[in-house]
Amino acid sequence: ADHLEEDIDLIIKATKETKSSAKFRSLLAIILKLGNKLNEGTAKESAAGFKMSGLVKLTETKTNRGETLLDYVVTSMIENMKEMLEVVDDFPHVNGASRKSFGTLKAAMTKLQGMAKITDGALNKIQQEDESEDYIGMQGLLDFFTEAEERLTAIQEKYKEMELGFRALCKYLGEEGETAEPQQLFGTLTHFVGSLRSAK
Repeated sequence: ADHLEEDIDLIIKATKETKSSAKFRSLLAIILKLGNKLNEGTAKESAAGFKMSGLVKLTETKTNRGETLLDYVVTSMIENMKEMLEVVDDFPHVNGASRKSFGTLKAAMTKLQGMAKITDGALNKIQQEDESEDYIGMQGLLDFFTEAEERLTAIQEKYKEMELGFRALCKYLGEEGETAEPQQLFGTLTHFVGSLRSAK
């Protein structure tokens, strides 16, 4: 339960960091403006947005001078808005979150819920038992099971918060919220931030 809760907390933190970064929003706007400029006269000009995978393309697409588009963006920021480069410090939990998957978390959650059913059955049995000489021991067990149930409820609520927050972030970034995975979204962001650090 501890590891599951830590993983859930990690994704919640990474989600909040990504959505609350004003520098990242500004950087995306700059990249979009650059993309529209490069696509002038094509069907892609005046785009309203782009996919997160487009960030990776910045590190792969080269200009006529042999520099990547990311190099061009960084050079422009150094000349005009150097403080924007501090965006790389806005995501302390994103790298860790990029190694998590909903499939693994759901499996752990299902296992925990299965254990909770067993706990609930045992709890009901204890409550039906007559008071005996071992009442103190039984009460201790009852308290343990009650605490375990409360902990599970808290983790379930946090899991819902994580899912809703991540789906909202995907929608905010124009990604497919129902199918996106932390590995994919945060992995792309981690790759981009790493490239941005190198380009600095």
